Amino acid sequence: MALLCVRPAKSGGISHVISFYTLNNALLRRHRHVIPRLYQPFWFDRQKENAPDEPEVISAPMFSYDGRLRARLGLFQIRSGYTMRNEPLDAQASEAMDALKQVFADDSLTFDFVMERGQMQFANNRELCHRRTEFQDYDEPGRKRLLMRLWLRNAGSVRYPG
Repeated sequence: MALLCVRPAKSGGISHVISFYTLNNALLRRHRHVIPRLYQPFWFDRQKENAPDEPEVISAPMFSYDGRLRARLGLFQIRSGYTMRNEPLDAQASEAMDALKQVFADDSLTFDFVMERGQMQFANNRELCHRRTEFQDYDEPGRKRLLMRLWLRNAGSVRYPG
Protein backbone atom coordinates (compact mmCIF):
# COMPACT_ATOMS: atom_id res chain seq x y z
CA MET A 1 0.00 0.00 0.00
CA ALA A 2 1.25 3.47 -0.85
CA LEU A 3 -0.22 6.58 0.73
CA LEU A 4 0.50 10.10 -0.50
CA CYS A 5 -0.32 13.14 1.62
CA VAL A 6 -1.61 15.78 -0.79
CA ARG A 7 -2.98 17.99 2.01
CA PRO A 8 -2.59 17.31 5.74
CA ALA A 9 -5.40 17.82 8.22
CA LYS A 10 -5.55 20.89 10.44
CA SER A 11 -4.51 18.71 13.41
CA GLY A 12 -4.44 15.08 14.51
CA GLY A 13 -4.29 12.13 12.16
CA ILE A 14 -1.18 10.71 13.84
CA SER A 15 0.00 7.51 12.16
CA HIS A 16 0.96 4.59 14.39
CA VAL A 17 2.81 1.59 12.91
CA ILE A 18 4.07 -1.66 14.40
CA SER A 19 5.54 -4.71 12.71
CA PHE A 20 3.61 -7.93 13.10
CA TYR A 21 6.80 -9.54 14.46
CA THR A 22 6.89 -6.94 17.25
CA LEU A 23 3.18 -7.49 17.87
CA ASN A 24 3.62 -11.28 17.91
CA ASN A 25 6.61 -11.11 20.30
CA ALA A 26 4.71 -8.85 22.69
CA LEU A 27 1.76 -11.26 22.60
CA LEU A 28 4.15 -14.13 23.40
CA ARG A 29 5.37 -12.23 26.48
CA ARG A 30 2.01 -10.85 27.68
CA HIS A 31 -0.86 -12.93 26.27
CA ARG A 32 0.63 -16.20 24.99
CA HIS A 33 -2.64 -18.09 25.44
CA VAL A 34 -4.47 -16.05 22.74
CA ILE A 35 -2.01 -16.81 19.93
CA PRO A 36 -3.53 -20.15 18.79
CA ARG A 37 -6.89 -18.43 18.17
CA LEU A 38 -5.23 -15.91 15.83
CA TYR A 39 -4.29 -18.80 13.50
CA GLN A 40 -7.92 -19.94 13.25
CA PRO A 41 -10.51 -18.40 10.89
CA PHE A 42 -12.39 -15.19 11.59
CA TRP A 43 -15.18 -13.64 9.52
CA PHE A 44 -14.03 -10.48 7.71
CA ASP A 45 -16.31 -7.88 6.10
CA ARG A 46 -14.91 -7.32 2.60
CA GLN A 47 -16.20 -3.72 2.70
CA LYS A 48 -17.76 -3.93 -0.76
CA GLU A 49 -14.43 -4.99 -2.32
CA ASN A 50 -16.05 -7.98 -3.98
CA ALA A 51 -17.71 -8.77 -7.27
CA PRO A 52 -21.54 -8.94 -7.27
CA ASP A 53 -21.47 -12.76 -7.41
CA GLU A 54 -18.99 -13.09 -4.54
CA PRO A 55 -19.76 -13.21 -0.80
CA GLU A 56 -19.54 -9.98 1.21
CA VAL A 57 -17.61 -11.73 3.99
CA ILE A 58 -14.66 -14.11 3.91
CA SER A 59 -13.25 -16.51 6.46
CA ALA A 60 -9.51 -16.30 7.12
CA PRO A 61 -7.13 -16.48 10.07
CA MET A 62 -5.62 -13.25 11.35
CA PHE A 63 -2.10 -14.72 11.53
CA SER A 64 -0.35 -17.17 9.21
CA TYR A 65 3.22 -18.43 9.00
CA ASP A 66 4.92 -19.92 5.95
CA GLY A 67 8.51 -19.09 6.89
CA ARG A 68 7.41 -15.47 7.30
CA LEU A 69 4.83 -14.16 9.71
CA ARG A 70 1.92 -12.50 7.92
CA ALA A 71 -1.28 -11.05 9.29
CA ARG A 72 -4.67 -9.89 8.15
CA LEU A 73 -5.47 -7.50 10.95
CA GLY A 74 -8.70 -5.58 10.61
CA LEU A 75 -10.54 -5.52 13.91
CA PHE A 76 -13.34 -3.35 12.51
CA GLN A 77 -13.70 -5.69 9.51
CA ILE A 78 -13.88 -8.68 11.83
CA ARG A 79 -16.55 -7.21 14.09
CA SER A 80 -18.50 -6.13 11.03
CA GLY A 81 -18.07 -9.58 9.44
CA TYR A 82 -19.60 -11.28 12.45
CA THR A 83 -22.45 -8.73 12.49
CA MET A 84 -23.12 -9.36 8.79
CA ARG A 85 -23.22 -13.12 9.43
CA ASN A 86 -25.46 -12.52 12.45
CA GLU A 87 -23.05 -14.59 14.54
CA PRO A 88 -21.54 -13.76 17.91
CA LEU A 89 -17.79 -13.42 18.22
CA ASP A 90 -16.59 -16.40 20.29
CA ALA A 91 -15.01 -15.70 23.68
CA GLN A 92 -11.49 -16.71 22.58
CA ALA A 93 -11.69 -14.45 19.51
CA SER A 94 -12.88 -11.52 21.60
CA GLU A 95 -10.08 -12.08 24.12
CA ALA A 96 -7.48 -12.29 21.33
CA MET A 97 -8.74 -9.06 19.79
CA ASP A 98 -8.61 -7.30 23.18
CA ALA A 99 -5.02 -8.52 23.67
CA LEU A 100 -4.07 -7.18 20.23
CA LYS A 101 -5.55 -3.78 21.08
CA GLN A 102 -3.65 -3.68 24.39
CA VAL A 103 -0.34 -4.42 22.71
CA PHE A 104 -0.95 -1.97 19.89
CA ALA A 105 -1.77 0.74 22.46
CA ASP A 106 1.73 0.40 23.96
CA ASP A 107 3.49 3.52 22.66
CA SER A 108 6.91 1.98 23.34
CA LEU A 109 6.27 -0.57 20.57
CA THR A 110 4.93 1.71 17.83
CA PHE A 111 6.53 4.23 15.51
CA ASP A 112 4.39 7.36 15.40
CA PHE A 113 4.45 10.21 12.88
CA VAL A 114 2.30 12.83 11.16
CA MET A 115 2.28 12.85 7.38
CA GLU A 116 3.06 16.23 5.86
CA ARG A 117 2.29 17.54 2.37
CA GLY A 118 4.22 15.58 -0.27
CA GLN A 119 5.24 12.72 2.01
CA MET A 120 4.55 9.10 1.07
CA GLN A 121 4.12 6.04 3.21
CA PHE A 122 4.78 2.57 1.82
CA ALA A 123 3.63 -0.42 3.88
CA ASN A 124 3.17 -4.11 3.31
CA ASN A 125 -0.27 -4.56 4.88
CA ARG A 126 0.46 -8.23 5.58
CA GLU A 127 3.64 -7.42 7.56
CA LEU A 128 3.01 -4.01 9.12
CA CYS A 129 0.04 -2.89 11.18
CA HIS A 130 -0.92 0.76 10.86
CA ARG A 131 -3.65 3.12 11.90
CA ARG A 132 -4.28 6.84 12.19
CA THR A 133 -5.89 8.77 15.01
CA GLU A 134 -8.90 11.03 14.58
CA PHE A 135 -8.20 14.38 13.00
CA GLN A 136 -9.68 17.84 12.85
CA ASP A 137 -10.06 19.26 9.37
CA TYR A 138 -10.33 22.71 7.85
CA ASP A 139 -13.74 24.12 6.99
CA GLU A 140 -12.73 25.23 3.48
CA PRO A 141 -13.13 22.39 0.92
CA GLY A 142 -9.84 23.22 -0.82
CA ARG A 143 -7.91 22.88 2.43
CA LYS A 144 -9.46 19.62 3.68
CA ARG A 145 -7.16 16.66 4.30
CA LEU A 146 -6.48 14.65 1.17
CA LEU A 147 -4.62 11.34 1.26
CA MET A 148 -4.32 9.29 -1.92
CA ARG A 149 -3.98 5.52 -1.56
CA LEU A 150 -2.58 3.10 -4.10
CA TRP A 151 -2.68 -0.66 -3.64
CA LEU A 152 0.48 -2.32 -4.96
CA ARG A 153 1.09 -6.04 -5.52
CA ASN A 154 3.82 -7.99 -7.23
CA ALA A 155 2.01 -11.33 -7.27
CA GLY A 156 -1.46 -12.76 -7.52
CA SER A 157 -4.38 -11.99 -9.73
CA VAL A 158 -5.56 -8.58 -10.88
CA ARG A 159 -8.54 -8.87 -8.53
CA TYR A 160 -8.23 -8.34 -4.81
CA PRO A 161 -9.96 -11.14 -2.82
CA GLY A 162 -10.95 -8.79 0.02
